[in-house]
Amino acid sequence: MAEPTYCATHPRVESYLRCSRCGKSICPRCMVQSPVGARCRDCARQRRLPVFVAGPLDLARGLGAGLAVGLLGGALLATPWLRFFHIFLILGLGYLVGRAVTAAANRKRAASLAVMAAASVVVGVLYGPLLWLALQAPQLLRASVLLEVALDALTDPLRVLFVALAAFLAWREVR
Repeated sequence: MAEPTYCATHPRVESYLRCSRCGKSICPRCMVQSPVGARCRDCARQRRLPVFVAGPLDLARGLGAGLAVGLLGGALLATPWLRFFHIFLILGLGYLVGRAVTAAANRKRAASLAVMAAASVVVGVLYGPLLWLALQAPQLLRASVLLEVALDALTDPLRVLFVALAAFLAWREVR
C-alpha cells in the first residue's frame, strides 16, 4: 500500500490523492472533480470557450447591428401597407435581429449579446415607427410623441405578446 502524503494546501491533512495533471498531493477538501479525474484547484480552473465570451468590440458591434435592424424593421412595420401582416412580421423581425447580432459579433453566443438582441427587438418595435414618422412628417416629432408611440404599442395585449415572442426568438437565436 502507498504511503500517505500531506496535502499541499493543508499540511496537517494526510492524503492518498494526487492531482491527475500536475501530481501535487491534495486532500478531499481541495479536490475538484473534472471530466478527466481529480485535480487540484489550480489545474481545475477551466476557461470558458471563446465562442461564449464576447469582448467590448463584439458587444458594440452586436448592439449596433441589433438596434439598426430593430429600428429599420420597426419603421417598416409602421408602414400602412404592411398592417395586415404586422403581427407575423414582428416574429420575423425577432429572428432577423438575432441573426444580425450574431453575425456582427463574429458568431459569438454570449448571454449579454442575447439580452441585447431581445432589447433591440423591443426598442425597434416601440420606436421604429418614429423613423417612419420622421420620414413622412418631420415637423410632428416632439418629446410627447415618444411617449405616445410607446404607450400605443403597449395597449394592445396581442401585440405585446408577439413582441415578447419576437424578443424570445432574438434571444434564442443568439444563445
